[in-house]
Amino acid sequence: DSAMVKVADIMRESPTTINKEDTLSRALELMEQNEVRYLPVIEKGELVGLVSDFDIASQLPPPDKDFVNRKGAETKFLENLFLINREDKDTMAVLGYKIGLTMTEDPIAEGTETRWLEVAELLYNSDAGEDIGAVPVIDDATERVSGMVTEREILGVIQTLGRMVGKR
Repeated sequence: DSAMVKVADIMRESPTTINKEDTLSRALELMEQNEVRYLPVIEKGELVGLVSDFDIASQLPPPDKDFVNRKGAETKFLENLFLINREDKDTMAVLGYKIGLTMTEDPIAEGTETRWLEVAELLYNSDAGEDIGAVPVIDDATERVSGMVTEREILGVIQTLGRMVGKR
């Protein structure tokens, strides 16, 4: 029964994490290297926050039109979401901010035994006041972050279910 599939079965395992004292620049680096949009923030082995590409983008000053025109189509992974002018003093100052200033504190997290549908409902039913795009997964045995579930993992389950239904 597909409704009984657990989060542990669909999550992205061993997610890249970051520390509260790391900078936004470091977060962007890790996001780009790992092609992810969310990083769990860990302190003393425990989940204390979650930082997203949007959290970072919302802190950055808008790039000037000349910079946007110069960059064109040759932008990298995250720079497609928000152009980063590393020649701009204000932008570089923001990129030096600590993650702790930007992250979502105490994010909603689920255990490995949680059913995938519960996480799908969390992601789907989040409203503008509490927009949830990712759910860290806490290992029920170790109480450490062991995975992440985003819309992408939920879509993977839906795609698999669609193929199963199509074969009937």
